Amino acid sequence: MKFLTILVQLLIISVPIVLFGWLVNMQLVPSGSFVVSHNVNEDSAFIERLLPDQRVEPPVKDIDGNWIQKLIGDPVFFFVHPHRWFDEIEFEVLFKNETLPILEFGALANTKPEIYNLKPLQNLLIDNSHWHKISDGEITLLQRNKTYSSIKDFYTNLPLRNSVAVYNTGLKDKYRISDYVRSTEEQIIDVSLRGRHEFKTYIKDEVLNFEISYMDMNRDEGADSTHVLILNENDMPVDEVRVQDDGDVSKNAKPSGIKKINIRTEGLKEGVYKVILDTSRDIFFREIKTTQKKIVFLNTIFFGDEVAYKEPPRSVDFWTGSKKTSFRTRHSEGVQDVVIGNQILKIEEPYKQYTLISKTSGLLSSKLKKGDVEMFVDGPVSFTQDQYFNPNPIRLRDYSDVNSLGVDYILAEYTEPEEIDGWFVSRVSFNTGDILFQKDSMQKIFTDGVWKFVFSTPGISDNKSEVFIKDINITFKGRPFGTKDVFKYFTE
Repeated sequence: MKFLTILVQLLIISVPIVLFGWLVNMQLVPSGSFVVSHNVNEDSAFIERLLPDQRVEPPVKDIDGNWIQKLIGDPVFFFVHPHRWFDEIEFEVLFKNETLPILEFGALANTKPEIYNLKPLQNLLIDNSHWHKISDGEITLLQRNKTYSSIKDFYTNLPLRNSVAVYNTGLKDKYRISDYVRSTEEQIIDVSLRGRHEFKTYIKDEVLNFEISYMDMNRDEGADSTHVLILNENDMPVDEVRVQDDGDVSKNAKPSGIKKINIRTEGLKEGVYKVILDTSRDIFFREIKTTQKKIVFLNTIFFGDEVAYKEPPRSVDFWTGSKKTSFRTRHSEGVQDVVIGNQILKIEEPYKQYTLISKTSGLLSSKLKKGDVEMFVDGPVSFTQDQYFNPNPIRLRDYSDVNSLGVDYILAEYTEPEEIDGWFVSRVSFNTGDILFQKDSMQKIFTDGVWKFVFSTPGISDNKSEVFIKDINITFKGRPFGTKDVFKYFTE
């Protein structure tokens, strides 16, 4: 009887200690490594469900009894809640996909603008290609006609730049214009551009110089500063200019007069430079003066209206190598027909995006009848034909037609997913220093913030494709914890 009493007492004492130790171990992860196995139908303290509801169907059981969830829109995202800080996150995704050309997975890296660090899960354009294929384990090369016997051979004897399409990688050689001669003649880009923009220019034996005229339209409340950042070919800053608000932070719609930003950077080596005009939608860039010969705008071009500047609205001529071009307006005044090469795209109503995919190769002469339109492009845009150049390699996209692109090689940093028990399995990892941790402060090692991750499924609706997700498994990796860390945890 006495023995039984002692045993009960030991249990009463040891159970809380064991439970406490288990909870501390779960919270601190002394080893530095923590694994979460997650099915789409399960609730988890670490992984939230897939969102938004309009782009996913509810989880269901397949014929084998597996819980699966169908992606029907783009993009689909979810949040991950770490219980302490980790340096690396590895994902293992189990999925099925038969028709979506490109399926990618990424992490939110920035919010202004929203940028995701995307990595491939599957590329059917590469997997299903009948071209000659070689790989060194990291880089894959597809050849229309077999020319190279190894990746090393390809890099040693690079073909013409415009004969190569790249996916998730770039070309090692720097873009150069062999017959480029600098100009001293001033060019004027007389186009109203609203808000943040990026453009590239080419420099050789000259000063990078721009005089940019702008107006603060004061349509939104708050200060409207402008930060001009200049980056070299390695994405390293070489110069910057900062301009403060005009002093009117109201939303009275009373525009400032014309103000100027002067950019002058000397001593630059030959190459391609990116200029980022980082500002709010209240800033309208009205005119750009420069002696640079080559200038192309990138990604998003917001053609501003001419109210309080030049009325009536003017047409805008531009040239682009973009294969996929989309337009959207927020006002009925922006409704119009847009000419892209020999095709016409109708913008029929506000707040709806209209897209044209061109199968025509080469540079397309295009025209807007008026501004107040956002344009989204996958290739450079210039405002005279002579200003156009394309320093970026041809990129393989979900809608790419390699024949119309005229390419003979595809270079990709990509590994085809494994196939296990009828499911594709892909693994990707992220350095947490390269992605955005959403919280007010990152000073503490123990956190209550989140990371945002996304499934990128471009064209899933247009292609009527089906992608099914089964499991999302995560391995968190960080430094091991010692006694000092435990003390810090309980004293903070």
